[in-house]
Amino acid sequence: METKVLVPVAEGFEEVEALSIVDVFRRAGVQVDLAAVGGNLQVISSHDVKIIADKLIEDCKDETYDLVALPGGIPGRRISGIQVCWRKY
Repeated sequence: METKVLVPVAEGFEEVEALSIVDVFRRAGVQVDLAAVGGNLQVISSHDVKIIADKLIEDCKDETYDLVALPGGIPGRRISGIQVCWRKY
């Protein structure tokens, strides 16, 4: 069975934390889903870096993950977005 990692990101995420996690796991051959919390695949980091997520967090609800890695980020919208994610899924 393949190892799967979920990395949810929302507006204001810390790009170095999120993308370092994704990079290291993908180099190791681990399947990583970078999932946008919110209704848009494009997410803007705390330093205005725009990234395109692999999928929306809503699309991950029926998946099983071995690890959920939560990158940091200061804005309250990010924190509340993750809280909604955990309550729903």
